[in-house]
Amino acid sequence: MGLHPGHDYDAYAAAALAEIPVDEAESLLEGLLDSRLLVQREVGRYNYHNLVLSYARDAASSHETERAGTRAIHRLLDYYLHTAEAAANLLDLGRRRVALCLSCPPSHVPPLADGKASLRWFDTERHNLRMAVEEAQRQGLHGHSNHLPHMMAHYLQLRGCSDDQLTLLKTAFDAAAQLNDHHAQGRTLLNLAVSDWFYGRFSEALDRAVHALAVAEKLGDADFQGACLSRIGIFYAALGRYAPSSAPTSTPRRCPS
Repeated sequence: MGLHPGHDYDAYAAAALAEIPVDEAESLLEGLLDSRLLVQREVGRYNYHNLVLSYARDAASSHETERAGTRAIHRLLDYYLHTAEAAANLLDLGRRRVALCLSCPPSHVPPLADGKASLRWFDTERHNLRMAVEEAQRQGLHGHSNHLPHMMAHYLQLRGCSDDQLTLLKTAFDAAAQLNDHHAQGRTLLNLAVSDWFYGRFSEALDRAVHALAVAEKLGDADFQGACLSRIGIFYAALGRYAPSSAPTSTPRRCPS
């Protein structure tokens, strides 16, 4: 567990990292807890004492081959990506689904029955998900660092975490640029625009939406162009200026993610 980039974790994350069944992971974690190598400040959540954590991370970097360590981190990031997508879909039933291509899909994931359970999961894993995005950047896994911020966007908006939302979406945009994925760049720009609008940054929202529209036009994506024009019309109205006649006037209530 010394490879885990976050502060605490559950048996599902441990199982993904170690590539073992979740019941075996839970048994191992409980054994470490009984040996006082782990602490448990919340039922089902484990973390090392500070000194033990430092030793565990040093040991992981010393004893794990670089390739094995990279595979373990990839499994963990795939777990977070898979579960965050499921949670985001339950939290926002109107959200556009994303087809994920995971090289290490998790065998065990926490049961998420509804939006309330998904909200609790995001609350619990918020710090770990941020650390997962940073780890994906370090590992050069740009698909993960592009997708994860979008999956968190609606949750962060619900919680009023504008700084986190802005920082993560900017990371997503940089990742899309690394992938040379123009559609992902445009999608991220539109999410940033809606985030700006939600927090009253109307001029910034309009600038980003116009930029996203230019990307949509270059791609020849009519649906995406319509989504951009819709937002542009709303932002003009918020600024008290005349909107283009082609811009619809419906109100965006969430990041399109």
